[in-house]
Amino acid sequence: MNEVQPHILIIDDDDAIRAMLCDWLSDDYKVSAVSDGLKGIEFLKDCEVDLVISDINMPGINGFETLHRIRTSNPTQKCALITDYDVDSYIRFALEEDITNIIVKTSPFNVDELFKTIDNLINGDKIFGIQNYMLADTKIEENIITQTSDLDPVRESLINFIEGKNSFLDERSSSVRMIFEEIASNAIYHAHDYDKLQDVKLKDDEFVKVFYGVDKEKFGFSVLDQSGKLTKEIVLKKILRAMSKDGVFDFSGRGLFLTRNFSDRVVINIERNKQTEIIVLNYFNTDNKINKPLYINQL
Repeated sequence: MNEVQPHILIIDDDDAIRAMLCDWLSDDYKVSAVSDGLKGIEFLKDCEVDLVISDINMPGINGFETLHRIRTSNPTQKCALITDYDVDSYIRFALEEDITNIIVKTSPFNVDELFKTIDNLINGDKIFGIQNYMLADTKIEENIITQTSDLDPVRESLINFIEGKNSFLDERSSSVRMIFEEIASNAIYHAHDYDKLQDVKLKDDEFVKVFYGVDKEKFGFSVLDQSGKLTKEIVLKKILRAMSKDGVFDFSGRGLFLTRNFSDRVVINIERNKQTEIIVLNYFNTDNKINKPLYINQL
């Protein structure tokens, strides 16, 4: 018996994008497509789908309003947005409408990233683990941080490993050091309720794990804590606050904002009260100013 393919609905007014997405996805998924939000809403009255992907900027009702109406009728419907505009300008709407995955239309389009994102949204079984975001057979290194004095040697181990694989990091080592310091220190202090900047030795049941690797396209690292205290709402509020004039000098949320600003891709995975993982990816053949997606997955 053939396994039933997950069903995806594409809503996009651009004929070329709609056809392209259908062509790419049709081998692995059942794909339906419509040209505007109202048609998508009508389609879902008679047909159930596993995932809705809607463009943001469309004639009539935009993507946020489209997904709002869809989820009003079906609160459990899995949804994502797609755009070729600056995702940062949509953070407030993402918070208000609880949309935490916004895919970007890159040029050229990153098809592998698209498939990984869709698979994660539908199945959710490969959300955690940096190996799921690297090419197959990528060697992943692991370090464990049990006290604040581990931060510097683990950071330098990460830098030395990546520099040994690709000289591209020479241009970005300062930003990688800064990002790692922010993420890893937050995983020690905030995740485990210690005061910032004090010397900390974690308890026996507390730890922070760091993973990193390099493939032919990119380098990446992840920081994992086992507290799961972050929520997608907290993440979006902190990023939004850091982007505002009032939040320029705030320390709260600075790490998330800097990480997003100085990285090509950031994936935040949350299993409430169990674990939080922040994955940072930087590509060798892209500019750090590229439009960046929003990927926050909460189980």
